[in-house]
Amino acid sequence: IYDDPLIFLRELIQNALDACKVQMWRDLCEERYRGWAEKSLGKPIDKTIQPFEIAEEIFHNYVIEVKVCDCDDKEHLEVIVKDNGTGISAEQVKKICNVGVSYSGDKERKEEIESMPLWLRPTAGFGIGLQSIFLVTKEFEIYSKAAGEDAIYAKVTSRRKNGYVQVTKSDKLKHQGTEIHIIVSKKDFDDGVTEGAFLYIK
Repeated sequence: IYDDPLIFLRELIQNALDACKVQMWRDLCEERYRGWAEKSLGKPIDKTIQPFEIAEEIFHNYVIEVKVCDCDDKEHLEVIVKDNGTGISAEQVKKICNVGVSYSGDKERKEEIESMPLWLRPTAGFGIGLQSIFLVTKEFEIYSKAAGEDAIYAKVTSRRKNGYVQVTKSDKLKHQGTEIHIIVSKKDFDDGVTEGAFLYIK
């Protein structure tokens, strides 16, 4: 599907962005920002809301971090993509690690997305994006915490290596969101991201 192996970065950032979009919509609908809405919006929050009607500081609560760190062997880099979006449950990890299976594939998710403003809706399914990681490595790790769920750790191995998904409980993440950790060879980054780079996306 992909010609450029570094496309996995774009896919992971898109996944993180979509998770943050969904979480922001949930927080708006569940009146997390009730004080702001009553004071500034002057109308119910529904799918007609426009981005310029939402206070800028609300968007600042949904950020994405991309970090590239040197590994001890000096031949590899660790790429970390972190968000504070919806998080992923153990069951969702198993589903989205199947090729072509997306986050929005079930009825409840579809209904939620259809209730969102067009500009805020997720632009992709999460399943295929994760598969792009296997262009640069044979395995990767996920740390995640979804609302009302235990935090998890998942190790995902390519089917080329008798693929499997191992999911266990983890206490690494105290707050909702997801971190994906990938070890890649430096040669894959010769013309790409420099070691030590840090990207902060709002």
